[in-house]
Amino acid sequence: MTAKPAIEQLLTSLGKAINGDRKFFAIAKADPNLKHIRAPVDNLLNQLTQEAKIEAEKEISSAQLAIDQMEEWHAYEAASSNYNSALNRLAKARESFQTSAYFGYLDAQSLAQRVRSEAKSAIDSQIAHLRKSIAKLRSQVAQFHADFVSYQVDQYAPGKAAAVKKYSREALWQPELGTYTGYKQAEFSLRECLKLCYAAIAKSIEASNKSEYARLKIAFAFLLLSLLLGILSFVFWAQGSMSLPLWFATPIPLVISNSIWDWGSDKPPTEFSWGFLVTMLLGPFMGIVSLFFIFGYSGGSEAIDRRYKQQLMELKQKYTPQG
Repeated sequence: MTAKPAIEQLLTSLGKAINGDRKFFAIAKADPNLKHIRAPVDNLLNQLTQEAKIEAEKEISSAQLAIDQMEEWHAYEAASSNYNSALNRLAKARESFQTSAYFGYLDAQSLAQRVRSEAKSAIDSQIAHLRKSIAKLRSQVAQFHADFVSYQVDQYAPGKAAAVKKYSREALWQPELGTYTGYKQAEFSLRECLKLCYAAIAKSIEASNKSEYARLKIAFAFLLLSLLLGILSFVFWAQGSMSLPLWFATPIPLVISNSIWDWGSDKPPTEFSWGFLVTMLLGPFMGIVSLFFIFGYSGGSEAIDRRYKQQLMELKQKYTPQG
């Protein structure tokens, strides 16, 4: 009666020692001093081995689930080192498990636990990467609304403006579903929104520059007409007659003087009104000014072209999705 409790106490102490330090398993298995209780010791060792096996199976199963989750999150995109390390450790855990030995089972447990830790780290890195990407895209889309006014998109591209406003509101407020697919859907919507933003502002810039071209052409035509009318006024004056009412040729002198020199007037040149004298001088002056604008027209159009190309380049850099 006394020996059995002593053996049980010894086995309990031995089990605690082995659980605390695995080296005691090998000691207990080979210690000749335990040969008188070899059978109960071997039973204990077998029991510990089976418990280690069951625990190793659980850990490997959990590790495989972690690997599956890592695959679902495409963790290799943001954490390739953790991803590859987790796969390698799981393979080693399975090899250790196949040894069917106590130490092999313990090694399999340790390796599988490391797999779970690395898989979680890889998933966390991927989620952080996706959130950062979405935050950056949202910032770019939000910036579009600030540029909306400065580029006058409502005025020059009203159709695209309405579509982009609607799409951008949906993209900015699209919820993240907590899955890789959810993040990717939100990211895709924001990238598409940026493309629409770029197209809308590019259209606005193009329309604005076309409008500026048109104004420049009208100014050029008006100044050219002023030059021709000034020359015509000078020619008529040199001939001593005016075939058209003076106000038709040049409206400015009409403000200065209400006199009109009709066709066939017999007034001598010395009796010409001050209005006509101003007209005579204003015509050549306007002609000279017109020449400056005529020669400056090509430079003005080139400046518009350069500005247009520069705006498009800056716009492309700004609204092209990064990452």
